[in-house]
Amino acid sequence: MKETEHLLSNSASAAWLARGIAQAECGQVQAHDLIDADGDADPMTTR
Repeated sequence: MKETEHLLSNSASAAWLARGIAQAECGQVQAHDLIDADGDADPMTTR
């Protein structure tokens, strides 16, 4: 079960990051906007 949760977390993070990169390419966001509160660019984790 833990492995499944980890995979889901990874795919959600990948989707979030891909969306952020797509927005950055369109000039909608700056690179620093992709970094979350704990500085690892992963919205699924917190400090």
